[in-house]
Amino acid sequence: DMNAQAVPSPQTSLETHLLRPTQTVFLSSSKPNHGELQNISTDKVSNKNSNEDSTKSADGQSKAQLISREQGATKDGQGAEVVQRERSTDDIMQKNPAKVKAQGLAQEARNRGLQIDSSVVSVKDLKKQIAERDEKINCLEKLNEDIMVNSVEIVVKFEETENLLNEEIKENNKEIGRLNFLVNVNLEEKERIEVADVIKMEKKIMNLQNQNKTLTARNQELQRKLERKHNRKEMYKGKLERSEKIVDLHGETIRLQRDDIAKKSYEIERLSEENLAKQMVEHKNELSARDDTIDRLKKYGEDYEKYADQEIDRLKELEEDHKKYTDQLHKHVENKEGDMKILIELHGSEAVVLKTQIADKDVEIERLKEEINNEKQKTKLAANTSPNSSGTKNYNDGSILEAPIQQPIRTICLPNNFVRRWSGMALIDSSVSLVQAFRGPAARSGIKQGDQIISVDGVNVQGAHSYRIAELIWEAKEDTIELEVRQNLDLISSFKGKVQKYV
Repeated sequence: DMNAQAVPSPQTSLETHLLRPTQTVFLSSSKPNHGELQNISTDKVSNKNSNEDSTKSADGQSKAQLISREQGATKDGQGAEVVQRERSTDDIMQKNPAKVKAQGLAQEARNRGLQIDSSVVSVKDLKKQIAERDEKINCLEKLNEDIMVNSVEIVVKFEETENLLNEEIKENNKEIGRLNFLVNVNLEEKERIEVADVIKMEKKIMNLQNQNKTLTARNQELQRKLERKHNRKEMYKGKLERSEKIVDLHGETIRLQRDDIAKKSYEIERLSEENLAKQMVEHKNELSARDDTIDRLKKYGEDYEKYADQEIDRLKELEEDHKKYTDQLHKHVENKEGDMKILIELHGSEAVVLKTQIADKDVEIERLKEEINNEKQKTKLAANTSPNSSGTKNYNDGSILEAPIQQPIRTICLPNNFVRRWSGMALIDSSVSLVQAFRGPAARSGIKQGDQIISVDGVNVQGAHSYRIAELIWEAKEDTIELEVRQNLDLISSFKGKVQKYV
């Protein structure tokens, strides 16, 4: 009998689904295929419309129950979390107050569900990593919400299709009963009607039996579809359970990550405070060192400015004296030009005689040099050929050292009124490297290039620096400065590339 077939009620399936705890799952949204219901005959449309109100009311009630239970579960969970947080805060306040800040950071990190890598070495990197982990957690929460909405929609659509199929099965069973009743009635009337009517009734009965067979086949097909729907529902339930386990694992990892974040944030804060203290001490030391160098540079700049001002004043005085001296020279030259012409005319013949005498002296000097060289060679030969004795020693040609011929010491008096401005000479160490001819008192006093200054007013300056000699000359208080010099032409070749001090 078709009426005796067991059909699962939609209310029982909905109740079993609502009794399960609501959890988010990672599933792609999928909608049930309603194309399978398109082959239902059009003559059942009116019966479906009559039952739409009842199914909508049942769906509304099931959705309301589902939402109310979800809200209740979330409220219970939130209440438990609030109680747990209050207990944890009370425990923290009872402990050491110095650890309250660290415990607060740990609780905040647990609430945010983040993790710090071991490579984090600065607060900027920590903030960046926390922002990235917040974005990931927000994406996971959004995906869980979408999956939950999709799972609820799938359950509701399954229930709607189950209700439609059950209603259609009921209508088919009613139609089958009605047709069976008509068949029985027609069989009873067949005996009372005429033969012609019997033939018509048999045809009608055949048609009704054919319709009954088609409806029975349709009912069986719908029953098989309903079983497939139930199998899919069980499959989705298994996927939901697996997704719940995955969500639990994710929650555990998030809790561990939050604990790690709390510990590392506390450690980073401690290290950052120590580093700041060290940096402040180093910065203070650097500032003090810079202040010392700045003070030294300022003092050096002030001393150099004073020295530059003194040098500028001295140069100005030298320039003024030089102008006066050049004016005097011009006047003296103008006065002496006439005298020079007369002297040249008078002493022209004497100059010729002096030139011839100088030429004779040069020839004699060359002869004396040759004689000296010959004597040197004779002494060398005698030293080489003489026999060895207890009081003598044999020298070869390379071991004989010729003692330099020293020039006599000359005493020169410089007028003091010109020395402080410009004496017309330059010094390298204690030797005269430059003398300007016919322009300064040095040239007029007889100082020559290559002269080595031995003393200044009785003070020995052999080997002294040129600045020391210049100070002695500038600080002299007598009208004349007495210099002892000795000619040493060998020093002239060593003047190249050295700094001269003008005196």
